[in-house]
Amino acid sequence: MRILYVLDEFPDPNAGTERQFLELVAGVRARDADVSIALLRGAPIRHSALQNVPTVVLGLRRLRSPSALGALWRLIRWARARGSQLAHLYFNDASIACPVPLRLAGLPVVVSRRDLGFWYSSGNLPLLRLNRHAVATVVANSEAVKQEVIAREHYPASKVVTIYNAWVERAGSSDHSAVRAELGIPPHGRMLLALGNLRPLKRVDDAIRILASTRSQFDDAWLCVVGGDRPGERGSEQARLEELAADLGVASRVVFAGARQDPWPIVQACDIGLLCSETEGLSNALIEYCAAGKPVVCSAAGGNPEVIVHGVSGFIFPVGDVGCAAERVTQLLRDGALAAAIAARGRQRVRDQFGLEQMIERHLQLYRTVASDPAGVAALR
Repeated sequence: MRILYVLDEFPDPNAGTERQFLELVAGVRARDADVSIALLRGAPIRHSALQNVPTVVLGLRRLRSPSALGALWRLIRWARARGSQLAHLYFNDASIACPVPLRLAGLPVVVSRRDLGFWYSSGNLPLLRLNRHAVATVVANSEAVKQEVIAREHYPASKVVTIYNAWVERAGSSDHSAVRAELGIPPHGRMLLALGNLRPLKRVDDAIRILASTRSQFDDAWLCVVGGDRPGERGSEQARLEELAADLGVASRVVFAGARQDPWPIVQACDIGLLCSETEGLSNALIEYCAAGKPVVCSAAGGNPEVIVHGVSGFIFPVGDVGCAAERVTQLLRDGALAAAIAARGRQRVRDQFGLEQMIERHLQLYRTVASDPAGVAALR
């Protein structure tokens, strides 16, 4: 099968969607799929998983520009030259600009949705709704995302398929002292971890408030924040968070570790994984926490309850309810047996529900169905 993947760009191979994409492409190539890639802009992807994959950069800077039509024409010519049988689109601009041209070129179109549509606007929603007539199916990475697509983009339920993110089994380590030493956290300190790029919607400020609440009972509690600073309208998010930590008197116990190419060693070294986001599609951070055997306390946003079963494989709190979250963190820090039981159940759930082979095979099944009969996707349900 000849598959064309179309993405806006590929700036960060360590971000969640990009990592999942690399695993998928490596998996379908290992099963003899002929893969090619089109990027709307940016530089060609330099990664071992994509070695020898034919790639074109279309030079589409802005959707509403004179160059857009030329870029889309180049996309059609590339798809025809490669003999592509199907196109799978990732990210926002590709989802807006490419379905109709590719469908007119004779390709069935699959699009991915991996968030709760925080990028939806009055300008792009009408275009996305129009595009649904050119799209064979949507791949959502959680049931929460699927329901958002149905409600906001007006897709029928039969055209939206849920395929969960995958976790690649990795070796564990019992010696965490070197990792903690690098972070400046004592070997026996109680280490909370917030994993994710620093953006307001991740609500890392809630994680800092949770630490401040637990310090009254656990003076040896620390918070490690792993993720790159994503400055927005209010400037540097890390600077804002550092100021908050100082105001709450916990600045000396909050470690900003920055972006990491591989955060897995830090995940293994923590005691509790935190996720306070106000919006999530399906959190890779939650899957990593559980895979590392760590108890989790997370917000009820988006697909989080599809990863964490409350009271079984972790604890879930209402978005923004710092008091509730702090109570759960305190409970886990106080009761080591409970924390260990929850961690073990979470690790087993990841193995059962989020396997890499499962994710790749479901995509290939979808591709075969769509390529042979673009209208027959409902048979996959």
